[in-house]
Amino acid sequence: MTSNINILIVEDEKNVAFLISHMLKNLNYNVAGVASSYAEALKLIESCKPDLILTDIKIEGEKDGIDTALEIKKNFGIPAIFITAYSDNETVERAKEAD
Repeated sequence: MTSNINILIVEDEKNVAFLISHMLKNLNYNVAGVASSYAEALKLIESCKPDLILTDIKIEGEKDGIDTALEIKKNFGIPAIFITAYSDNETVERAKEAD
């Protein structure tokens, strides 16, 4: 049985996005879409109507996953979970801004 939770994945590495999508589907979550950049994520929001954003911090383009999460939360009220290998203090503090 599939969950009623729709998750938008924001990840610019196709292999990683595929693996995350596969894992979420195996856990019975609905993958609403996959975006590789800030612009693509904002474009998909209207059509895929996610309940949650799962985003890498380092994505392609000038704006990163934190910028993406902040913009989506501000305009749509959708929460984000960050996935990243970066744990420096500056990155962690920026991520905290998105709750």
